[in-house]
Amino acid sequence: MRRTSKLLFAVLAFAVFLGSCSLSIGPTWNLEQRLFSRPVLKDADRKRFPVLVVDSGGRYSVAALGSIPNEKVLVVGELDEKKVNRDLRASIQLEGDYTYFQISSRSAESMSVSVEKPTRHNSILKGWYAIKDGAVIPRRIFDTGPGYPFLVLIGAFAFGLLATGIFVLIFRPIRAKK
Repeated sequence: MRRTSKLLFAVLAFAVFLGSCSLSIGPTWNLEQRLFSRPVLKDADRKRFPVLVVDSGGRYSVAALGSIPNEKVLVVGELDEKKVNRDLRASIQLEGDYTYFQISSRSAESMSVSVEKPTRHNSILKGWYAIKDGAVIPRRIFDTGPGYPFLVLIGAFAFGLLATGIFVLIFRPIRAKK
């Protein structure tokens, strides 16, 4: 009986570890993205800063602030967020509901948005900016290569260990005194 309860406890502890790792990936991704983003201070960041543009056919895409193609126009007014994301996903033939463009706040005189450059590569280029009086005001940029998911996994693994440690402290089998 004792051996069965130890085995059951070990299986439950492993399930807590796997569950907490899995559940923490999304929040860890967002937290680390905020921690590793930086203010746009350098000209190099400003030149490659991702912004939303639209072509004459009404299709949205992402371009670098320092090199917007002549046939595209910087989007600084009202727009349909669902259509923008649909166009951005279609630009790399991606299905699903991944959000590349998001309006975080809106007031009468300005709008705060974030946009991520769609890519099929293991890199991320994302920018947060304000649109005020028809101008783009870059705030923060996040630029990373293929190693970023491993940082997220390390954070999720640490959270899994923490949750498992708490589980073990609270629910560990009580040993009978001899």
